[in-house]
Amino acid sequence: MVEISTPVFLLGSVGIQNGGLTSAAFTRANLLSKYINQVPILTINFHRNLQEVMEEQYKRGRLERNVKAYNLFTDLDPKKYIPNCSDYIIPNEKHINENGYVKYKDKNATGNSFRYFKNGFYEKYKRFDGKGKIISVDLFSENWQRKAQEIYDEFGNLVKVRYMDKNKNKPKLDRYLSKDGTCYMTVTVNVDTGQDERFYLHSPTPIEFGSLDDLLIYWINKKVSEFNNPILMCEKREHVNIFTKLKGNNLKKFFILHNNHFAFPHVKGSKVDPSCSPLFNNIETFDKVIVLTKEQKKDIVEDFGNESKFEVISHVANPVSTYNGEVKQHHAVTMARYAHQKSLHEAINAFRIVVDQLPDATYSIYGYGELKGKLQQLINDLKLQNNVFLEDFSVNPVKKYQEAACSILTSKYEGFGLVLLESLAAGTPIVTYRTKYGPEDIVRHGIDGYLVDIGDRKSLARNIINIMENSELRKELSENARQGISRFSNDIYKEKWLSLFNLARKN
Repeated sequence: MVEISTPVFLLGSVGIQNGGLTSAAFTRANLLSKYINQVPILTINFHRNLQEVMEEQYKRGRLERNVKAYNLFTDLDPKKYIPNCSDYIIPNEKHINENGYVKYKDKNATGNSFRYFKNGFYEKYKRFDGKGKIISVDLFSENWQRKAQEIYDEFGNLVKVRYMDKNKNKPKLDRYLSKDGTCYMTVTVNVDTGQDERFYLHSPTPIEFGSLDDLLIYWINKKVSEFNNPILMCEKREHVNIFTKLKGNNLKKFFILHNNHFAFPHVKGSKVDPSCSPLFNNIETFDKVIVLTKEQKKDIVEDFGNESKFEVISHVANPVSTYNGEVKQHHAVTMARYAHQKSLHEAINAFRIVVDQLPDATYSIYGYGELKGKLQQLINDLKLQNNVFLEDFSVNPVKKYQEAACSILTSKYEGFGLVLLESLAAGTPIVTYRTKYGPEDIVRHGIDGYLVDIGDRKSLARNIINIMENSELRKELSENARQGISRFSNDIYKEKWLSLFNLARKN
């Protein structure tokens, strides 16, 4: 094995489905797991079923088995190694049909949820997962006010009890329990904001913490001391203030900047986004700051100097098999959330111009988000109902790319634009705004796609039409895309990360 330092990841949470930031961290963790016995992921949001979630990630091949996750709340339990409760491990009908209660199924709830009455009083509300295992139990007073909620882990252990304010029906206190029912931590909750306020860690040594940050610093310092030569990686801007207070003679700290660091309009010359100010105000805290594009490093160094502090490591492009199906020559696609950042209204308005020239042209947008209704209204207003379609998130984006003549990106800003890489890997040319960051590093203008100035809908439409009308051009751009994607190969990605970890320990 190559001798490298121990990479330690800090994430908010790990779910069955994860966003781009977590997926990028998984890719990095899987790479590094091949060179070290264990790659730890530290999660700081409460998880009731972290082991179950991780097992699903292993089964789906998204994580290697030696990538291990630890959670702040469960790891602080001094009795975490005692055996699990056996009562709920195998679902049993008696848990749903509780003796002495009249049961009513909640028809409006997702999954199996039931209300329980005893002698006319509503006493309990139970939620079960798809396998019939208990998730939580809400407890009610005689006047039907919720007084507490019991939360169970994937093994049926009661791990948390949340107590409610009787006037506002909002959380006021949390108790965290060991598997034997002993409370090892009590947390007071601000009734108005819902934020945790004070933390009382009862065991093994009583310690009081005045904030979540104080508790995190205590736990992270304690946890990283368990690993040899740890390099702790900060993935999120909101965690920077925690990193400034972490100590350790052997501790190295990296920050991975996943997105544009400028405030609106997100271009050179804009002010630094307030969420990034802690990073640049405390840059000395980090041994290295990793950005995803050369363009972003150039902009940062011009504004802040300290060039040796920054490294560029792009995302990796996974190989895609050659497509032998039929390409819909007058069809375009986009993979994006229905969110303001993605500026999908720009692409839809430009496609009105496309349809004016090519009436049979179609455009499918695959995603999800809060702006779906407004975007559909725009489509209706432009009379594009037969041409532009808002589809659900695609589980097979490669096939959708390969069926299309081109893909479109009109985001206001990005950190890299992973969809650009995915499109080129599929052999699908791109027409994109010169968004910061990603397009300038990924798309080669006139070779595997086209770069258009932000807001120039006419040029955007003209390049889309050009690809759709010229099948030979489309084939040439497609072939160039497949060949050029080697710039983001796994070998290059691997070499950069391994070199960075080795250098970090030597310096």
